[in-house]
Amino acid sequence: YCKEYDSLKENQLYYRKEIQELIQLLNEKLTSHYGKTIEVKPLCEYIEVKDEKWRNALEGYLNSQRFDLIIEPEYFEYALLVYEEYKNKRGIYGVGIVDVAKMSRYEDVDVKDTLASQLDCKNTYARWYVNMLLSKVQCVEDVTQLRNYATAITPTCMLYKNYTARAINPRIYNKPYIGLGAIKIQLATIEQELENLKQEIKLQKANYEDLKNGQALLNQSKADHIFYRLDLIDEYHNLLKEYQEINDRYEKLILDDSLISLQEECDAVKKQLEKTKREKEDSLMKKGSLENNLETFKEQLEQTQEEYQLLHEKIVQFEMEHVDVTQVADQQVVIYLKRFSKDFNGMKNDIEQQGNGYQRKANQIENQIVMKMKDYNDDYNIGFENALTDIESYKQRYHQLKEMDIVSKEEKTRQAKLKCEESFKTSFISGLNEKIENAKKDIAELNKGLAQRDFNGETYEFCVSPTSRDDFKEYYKIIQSGKEYMVNNLLSETLSESQRRIMDDLFVKLSSVENDQETEQMLMEYTDYRNYLDYDIKIKYASGDFAYFSKVNKEKSGGETQTPFYVIMAASFEQVIRNRNQNEDFGCVVIFDEAFNNMDEQRIQEMIKFYNEREIQTFIAVPPSRASTIIPYVNTRLLVIKQGQQSFVEGFKDEQL
Repeated sequence: YCKEYDSLKENQLYYRKEIQELIQLLNEKLTSHYGKTIEVKPLCEYIEVKDEKWRNALEGYLNSQRFDLIIEPEYFEYALLVYEEYKNKRGIYGVGIVDVAKMSRYEDVDVKDTLASQLDCKNTYARWYVNMLLSKVQCVEDVTQLRNYATAITPTCMLYKNYTARAINPRIYNKPYIGLGAIKIQLATIEQELENLKQEIKLQKANYEDLKNGQALLNQSKADHIFYRLDLIDEYHNLLKEYQEINDRYEKLILDDSLISLQEECDAVKKQLEKTKREKEDSLMKKGSLENNLETFKEQLEQTQEEYQLLHEKIVQFEMEHVDVTQVADQQVVIYLKRFSKDFNGMKNDIEQQGNGYQRKANQIENQIVMKMKDYNDDYNIGFENALTDIESYKQRYHQLKEMDIVSKEEKTRQAKLKCEESFKTSFISGLNEKIENAKKDIAELNKGLAQRDFNGETYEFCVSPTSRDDFKEYYKIIQSGKEYMVNNLLSETLSESQRRIMDDLFVKLSSVENDQETEQMLMEYTDYRNYLDYDIKIKYASGDFAYFSKVNKEKSGGETQTPFYVIMAASFEQVIRNRNQNEDFGCVVIFDEAFNNMDEQRIQEMIKFYNEREIQTFIAVPPSRASTIIPYVNTRLLVIKQGQQSFVEGFKDEQL
């Protein structure tokens, strides 16, 4: 009870054990697993009641769903695994975790005149959940209107549902939990109970004074001198002892100002008061009986005193006759006193040492708090004092940030993130589709030029096809479908549910990587259109047969494999030239070392002609055995001569060979 009061004073609702346990568990496990702070909160902390008239209806209808935990979609699956692992270990049952990823269709539902319209939501996912739960519950002012709707409720908490009307149990909504308003109501309730306790204590104090006066009257009667009625004497002493216990508890109650002590003491005093009242009535009746018999008791008392005198004389005579026994008894008493006095001093020293230890620990904690205050002031230049006397300023700042600013900024950040994600998803599909189509067009243009070129009886055709990679196949189909990543858009053809699920999995994969370098690498891989295609060269022979370069390259060597390689090189450079910015200077220089070393003369000549028709400047280094084949097709010839550690370069003409 005391913890609950302290929590409310800190602007924080206090929940039952299972809810507190699961929230703390998920916050710890998610933060540890993902390496960043992830805060889990129940629905009631994300919503506010607009009109207090409908608070009881909202609290009562939502009931335990007020405490269902709202969590980001990407963390739901891991949170579910944590819940499953610890539910039996820690006895956590009955608390819900909301799978908000399934609720996006409730974003724009009509909530007019329903319970959902009576709530302000600080969180998008909380709004979806509220719309799902309350958008079908109609608000009506009078019970006679309930039957006009499938589900309806009144401000007085009369609910009509499934053709049945029932009153919601006030026990559910008497203690509110929705929003900051609930904290104020709970605090007011507890403070009122505290005031009631004070009044009750005041009343008990008056009753105690009455009991005390009654005790004084009993003491004046000298009834304790009556020996023959030992049962009445014992009863009187028990009553006196109980009075003393009440007095001790009352003194403690006055000194202890904590709420829980007041509550417990009040309950105990109430019970004791009732018991004492009954005993007081019995005592008064017995007192009357004693007063009536007082004269008789006096006579009997005189006789008892005579008997006591005789008994005392016998005791004195016994002590004189057994002096050794009394001495041993006196010695034993002294031993007991010494032993118990030593034990008491030891316990006293232990308590003092523990108290000193606690005080040192408290001082250390105070110093740590002051250092944290100083760090906060240095980091944010907030202007607070670096002392515990100004702790309230820090607490107010904390609640302001936690309950208002952070939640608001989190929601704005989430909305911006969602917009960015939607923009990326749309441009991802359309952008890749455009690049793939452009690549196909470029290859088609290249094939037009290659179709007329004969390389020693061979012609070449670039082939492009959907990728054979399993991890890119499905994405290629979606990209090539020409559809858009939209939801409920009647003006454009959108992806099917299964296609959206596939793309959602991809985007979750791209956004879940924490390492920046790994994220960049993955983004480059999935946004590179070339990974969605397979490339090959179809080699057509004069006989009409054909083969694919991918197969020839593995099985053969020499000119058959080199010629397609140089064609690929030329095509690649030509594509770079074609895609250049027309407004900037641009050149393409290609250097080949020991070029065409495995090709015959006819293939070499056709290849040189092919390169000369491109907008490419080539530098070709060949051994002397190949020079005669290439010279007729180049406009500059240089001879490199090496002698010892030196090299010489000389220009020459055809007749020098």
